[in-house]
Parts: sequence; structure tokens; C-alpha cells
Amino acid sequence: MSAIAVIGTGYVGLTTAVCLAELGHEVTGVDTDTEKVATLRQGQPTIFEPGLAELMAGTAGAGRLRFTTDYAEAIPQADFVFIAVGTPPGRRGEADLVYVKQAAKSIAAAMKKTVTIVNKSTVPIGTGNIVARIVGENLREEIPF
Repeated sequence: MSAIAVIGTGYVGLTTAVCLAELGHEVTGVDTDTEKVATLRQGQPTIFEPGLAELMAGTAGAGRLRFTTDYAEAIPQADFVFIAVGTPPGRRGEADLVYVKQAAKSIAAAMKKTVTIVNKSTVPIGTGNIVARIVGENLREEIPF
């Protein structure tokens, strides 16, 4: 199975991380909210989704699901990285990509090998190009992605 990092542990990220771990992948959920990560590490979901607590308990207990605030703990061994951060509305109603851009920069800083980056956040067309540019500009060495 694959090593997967899911950036963001809100509704989209947490359910994605848990389901991928249930499928047998080694998944690390990454979030900048230290309180949220502490709660998740205690096995308590931070959202309500029927059956989620049980799936979290099973996958964490099996060692396939963990949570961190440290990109360097999750990204270097990841084969796939899912960006599932919030995209709140901007001043004119457009998607605010500030968290997506921060995630892309942090992923690049922690990458050690080839990785497939997946935009899971709700983003406008063309955001993949923005993420690719930011990752490419912030890599410490030439690494395909």
C-alpha cells in the first residue's frame, strides 16, 4: 500500500484520511491547528460523520492513521499528498487560496522524493498550475512531482 499525507483535517481532509487508511494505506493527517491535532491523536473526531469514530479507532489502532502538525513528519515518505485545506470565500466571493498556497510551499520544503500532489480542496480551474508553480519555486533540490 501507499504512504499518503493529507493536508488539512476538516470535513474533506479527515474523512479522506480515515477512508484511505481503512483501505489499507499508511496515512498521516497534517494540520496547523495544534488543539485539533491533539484531539485527533486522542482518537476523537473533530467533526460528526456517522461511523467515523469507529473507523478512526480501527485504523489508528492498526497503525495506519496518525496526525501531526509537522510537514517534515509526513511528507518525506509520502507517495501521494492530498491538499484538503479550507478555501473560504474572498472579498468578492472567489475562493481564497491562501491556505492552498501555504500548503504547497510547505510541501515543497519537506519533499525528499517524487510525490504525486492531489488538489482535494474546492478550488477554481487552474489551481493545479498555481500549486505546481509554488512547489517548483520552493523545492530545495530538483525533485519530480
